[in-house]
This record gives sequence, C-alpha cells and structure tokens, in this order.
Amino acid sequence: MKDRIAYLQSNSGAITLMLGNETYSIAVDHPSYFKIIENLREPDAEELRKLLDVATAVSEYTEGKIKIREGLFLYDGLELHNSLTERLMKLMVAGHPFDYMLKFLNNLMENPSGRAVKELYTFLENRSLPITADGCFLAYKRLRDDWTDVWTGTIDNRVGEKISMPRNRVDDNCNVGCSEGLHAGAIEYAKDYGRKDGKMVIVKIHPKDVVSVPLDSKCTKIRTCAYEVVDEYEIDMQEEVYQFSEGGGIESLISLFSGLSTHLYDEEEDCYDGE
Repeated sequence: MKDRIAYLQSNSGAITLMLGNETYSIAVDHPSYFKIIENLREPDAEELRKLLDVATAVSEYTEGKIKIREGLFLYDGLELHNSLTERLMKLMVAGHPFDYMLKFLNNLMENPSGRAVKELYTFLENRSLPITADGCFLAYKRLRDDWTDVWTGTIDNRVGEKISMPRNRVDDNCNVGCSEGLHAGAIEYAKDYGRKDGKMVIVKIHPKDVVSVPLDSKCTKIRTCAYEVVDEYEIDMQEEVYQFSEGGGIESLISLFSGLSTHLYDEEEDCYDGE
C-alpha cells in the first residue's frame, strides 16, 4: 500500500506535508525546498523522505564531504563554524554548485594558525565574502594616485601585482589595531576613514595567508601576509561571486554573497595600521 501524500502551502511559501502517518513542516530555507516542490508535482514517497532528511541532503549535495552528526556540520571530521554552514545552506537552497565552497574550505584548512582560522570565522560572520572560483576571497584596498601604498608610498599595487611579506612579521595579536601587516577590509571603512583621494583596488586573498582579524573597527579588517591586486575598484562587490579572466578583470559569475572591502586606518584614531 502506497503512503498517503498530502500537503498545504501557505502564502509565505512554507509547506505542511503529510507523508503516511507523519507530518512535516518545511520552511523556505530548507536545503531541499525546491526539490521537494518539484517532487510534489509527481509525488514519490521514498524520494521525499530522502529530501526531507537534512543530513542526507547535505551529504549528497557535498558528495559526502560534509556530514551532520548530532546537529553538527563536520568537514573531514572537523566542526564547521555557523558562518560557513549558513553559506552552505544558501548554496543548496539556490541550487548552486558546491565546488567553490569546497575549494574555499580546503584552502582555509591550509592556514597553519588555528587562532587565525577562528578569527577569520568572526570576519566571515560580519562580512559575507565574495568567493572566487578557486576558493579565495576578495577585498578592497585604498592607494595613492600613483598606485603605491598609502603608508610608505613605495609598494607598487597596480593590477596584476602580487604583494607579500614574511608571515612571522605580521602581527597576529587581534587585540592590537594598528600594527605590522598587509591590510584589507570593508568598503564602507575604506570610504569613511583615512585618505579620501587616491585609488581603490580589489585584492584577492588566499585563506591560508590570513594572520589576524583585529577586534577594532568591529572586525571589518584583516591582516594578511599576501594578496594579489586583481582589479581597480568601480562598484561595490555586493551579492556576487566572481571568477577571473586571463586579463585579470573580474567577471560576474553567480549571485550569492554580499560584499567585502578594505580600509587603512584605525576607527578610533587617525592612525595607519599597516602597509
């Protein structure tokens, strides 16, 4: 005997589903929401049960890379922070490929500092990141008119330049705002503090190169030991994920995350906090 299937969809989109002798409430943020809607056109009880099981849905979507156990999202046995699980759910609900997030997670796990990884989670929570096709992320940086850094005026930051410094020279103390390191952060910070003239560029940062997320300025800036200048700033990077053309320009790929950016000065004092 086939399971009886009946459902009601509210004006908000939420679904109340009766499957056999069980009742389910399905919100629009359920990772399999749209697949469930599609299945209900020609209901398949066995497939519906798989879709309703979030743990199974996540495992299948990530090809077994991420598992849910006792409510925890685990990647290679390590618990994922809420900021990353939320992004994972957004990808699933929107039906976007998972490979960008997988590459980002792989890159993040290359960071040698557990403290830096945890601090980066805080940054991710406060500033949703544009993630590149190879699993890095983008930010903003203000320059002088001649493409050099604001502090020393000696570092060339033209598009295509790769800037780096020894990691052990970057201050890893998140309680210190103004200190050694290469900096990037939020666009509103770059616009509102420090120099109001000069140029603005978009930089690409590998998660393994993040050293610290200073607590000042509401965690909107990071200190890193390396970045690549990929484009000149023209518009805010909002609700986008990007890929790069051979010429270094940015091409919109798919809508997912809100913007990131850079800054140069401390929020409380007019002091420069890095190169």
